[in-house]
Amino acid sequence: MGISIQRASPADVPALQAFNARLRAGGVLDFKLPENAESSWLPRRGDHALYEELWVAKEGDEVRGGYILKHQPFRIGQEIVSVGYLYSPVSEALVDSRYGALGLQILLHAQRQQPLLYCLGMGGLDRPLPRLLKASRWVLAPVPFLFYPVRPAIIFRELPLLQRTPARAWLARASASTGLAWLGMRCWQLCRQRPPAKRVETIEINAFGPWADELWQAAASHYGFIAERNSSSLNLLYPTGHPRFLKLQVTREKKITGWVVLLDTPMQNSRHFGNLRVGSVVDLLAAPGEEATVAWAATKYLERRGVDLIITNQAHQAWLAAFRCAGWLPGPSNFIFAAAPKLAEKLKPWPQVCTQAHLTRGDGEGPTHL
Repeated sequence: MGISIQRASPADVPALQAFNARLRAGGVLDFKLPENAESSWLPRRGDHALYEELWVAKEGDEVRGGYILKHQPFRIGQEIVSVGYLYSPVSEALVDSRYGALGLQILLHAQRQQPLLYCLGMGGLDRPLPRLLKASRWVLAPVPFLFYPVRPAIIFRELPLLQRTPARAWLARASASTGLAWLGMRCWQLCRQRPPAKRVETIEINAFGPWADELWQAAASHYGFIAERNSSSLNLLYPTGHPRFLKLQVTREKKITGWVVLLDTPMQNSRHFGNLRVGSVVDLLAAPGEEATVAWAATKYLERRGVDLIITNQAHQAWLAAFRCAGWLPGPSNFIFAAAPKLAEKLKPWPQVCTQAHLTRGDGEGPTHL
């Protein structure tokens, strides 16, 4: 029996549950499909252009795979176009080799639905999905990763990366206990930090108002590739009452200069962060020239909350410079941006557009791993 790919419907819920159960029984715990047909995060709302939909690959009544496609307006140069974000592509090939070709079938189907398609994150260039995308003539590039060590001694004792060999673990513990970790990090930060010359304040907000639309209008043309960040889109992406999002308006001398969305997450036996309390800069936007003000405000806000480590991924050169001025350090990135051929064609010249693109973790499926 052949496989057909179609939009999920409520009638597919039992088959979705059975599919996930087969993956778990086969030892696959990191991948699954949603068990509801309509998105709880971004369902269709009238004629709003920001929404996502679940597609399922069916063999008879059984679900054998699927993917989620998020639709969102993007500005590319001077043009506003709908762009698709493909995430959670998964197939029964993970536990049954008979479905080995289904992954490519899912990818090609997604490109037919939305040729201007991208993927984000994916855990590194060596993972199966990036390898498949590269073989399918997608263009891939890592989104730079930066970190700000608030409590270096705790980081040196707790970060799994520093505990992978006995020698590395001993050196990390010695650096933490002697104060060398704190001294080294603080010297670096003091040499690099450039505090704003004028008073910067942050105001916690519940929702984005007309002021966010004014910022969007002022900032959008300064990016070569950027998702629409007006108030209506932001209030869907970061809804009022969400328990995890910390939403801030940033002002300098009582003038609104930007906004930022943050997380403060106590990790528990995390593969990457152990039991550190990790702050994350998820998304942000600033009036042109005010990027350093917003980066500084976000850093100091999370520092005051008592996190151990702050992290972010940023693509645009202005934001990279802004975080460096706030004392952040670069690190290896496994956060990959991949553009399908039709989208990559619009983003030429590629190296230049990459440094002018505004890409953050907010441009994916949300900070699901933070």
